This record gives sequence, C-alpha cells and structure tokens, in this order.
Amino acid sequence: MHYIAGVTDWSKSLIVVGRRIRRRRERLGLSRRELAEVSGISERYIAQVEAGLGNLSLSKLFALAESVRTTAEELVAGAHGGAFPIAFVGLRGAGKSTVGKRVASKLGRRFVEVDAEIEAVSGLSLASIFSLHGEAYYDQLQREVLRRLIEDGSDLVMAVGGSVVRDIETFEHLLTFSTVVWLKAEPKVHWDRVLAQGDTRPMEKNPQAFNQLKSILKKREPFYKKADLVVDTTQLEADVVAEKVSVSLRNV
Repeated sequence: MHYIAGVTDWSKSLIVVGRRIRRRRERLGLSRRELAEVSGISERYIAQVEAGLGNLSLSKLFALAESVRTTAEELVAGAHGGAFPIAFVGLRGAGKSTVGKRVASKLGRRFVEVDAEIEAVSGLSLASIFSLHGEAYYDQLQREVLRRLIEDGSDLVMAVGGSVVRDIETFEHLLTFSTVVWLKAEPKVHWDRVLAQGDTRPMEKNPQAFNQLKSILKKREPFYKKADLVVDTTQLEADVVAEKVSVSLRNV
C-alpha cells in the first residue's frame, strides 16, 4: 500500500480501515456485490471505503464489520497511526529474527520476537511450555500475545513462530491486521541454517527429522503463500533480503 505524500493522518486511518475490510471480505470469499447484499450498503460505497476514500459513518462501519465477521473495534484498532505492523513468518532457519531486526532498523520501527514475548508472559521457556502444558497452551499464549502486539504497535516488526499457521484463527487475524512477509527457502537451507546456529536437536535420535521438516513445509506452504510479500531467501544473504523487504514495505 502506498500513501500519497501530504495526506492527513485521518486519511491514512481510512486507508487502514478500508484495507482491513477488503482483506476480511476476500478471506471470506465474498465479492463486493455479495458484501453489499449482506450489509445493505451499496457496492459503489464499499469500493470507495476499501480504497480509503469513503466518508465512513459509524452505522456503516458497524454494518460492514458485522458482515465480514469482525467488530468495529478490531477494524479501527491502531488505525490512527496509518500503518500496519510487519510480521515475518516461515520455518526455523528462514532468517525471521536476523532479517526482521535489520528491516526494523532500516524503517525506524521496533523489533519484537514473539516467542520471547510468550516466554515473558508465561514466565516459562518455550521448552517448558511445551513439556508442561502442550501445544494447545502455546497456541493460546501466541494468540493473546499477537492480538495485544497488533493492537498496541502499528510501528512493530515481528518475528512470528513458524507454527502460527497451525492456528487458523490467529493466522487469519495476522493476515488481516498486519503486513505479512514469508521468508521462503528450500528445506535443505532451513536445515543447514539451524545446524549452523549450533542447534543439533532436530537430528538427535531421529533419522527421519529431515523428511519430517520437508513434510511440515509442504503442509504449511499453502498458508504461508497467503502472505503479502514472499521472498525466496535460498540464495540471498540476510542484508540483501532486508534491503529487498525494506524497499517493498517502506510505505506500509
């Protein structure tokens, strides 16, 4: 999304809200005509709203929010800043933290490691969360942390756990209320990068570990593909990836 120089903060807010409505509509598989029928609002007006040009009244905001199965509060949360959080997704070894920190620095934003926030909230390490409480508890914490971060920080760059796509509701929320970047790589590249970081756990006592990694990537790829920006990092250094992403997202 690109903003016209000199537009007011209110104009930017309308662009943010309009984009959120459009993305919710698209993810529900609704055409503008179908949304018009459901909401009782004209198709032409919806097109203007989605373009950030509509004079959006409260009554129409509530009607559109209900029609795209969200709330008016969620549609306007953080919209006053006229910006979206940037969320990096992908498997371990994708470079989410390395690239995310560099992009945050280039764009003058704050960087947050979502898993670190989860550990801080729970008072437990990730390993303890999974061993003591299981996957479902981690997903619950991730859902709560991401919603808080998105609501409070339009200037954020976030490195998000690769398993976020496992929780469809949380991932759809991320897609709607942030700009999502998938750092893509070949399975062998993910594998080698994790080992290069000194983490040999993936291969210990598990000869099928690499095949399992390939299977996980195959299952998650259809969800990762929904990202706003996809960058194949297989043959690119972190600095090159960070520059490529920064240029692409300079105005989001």
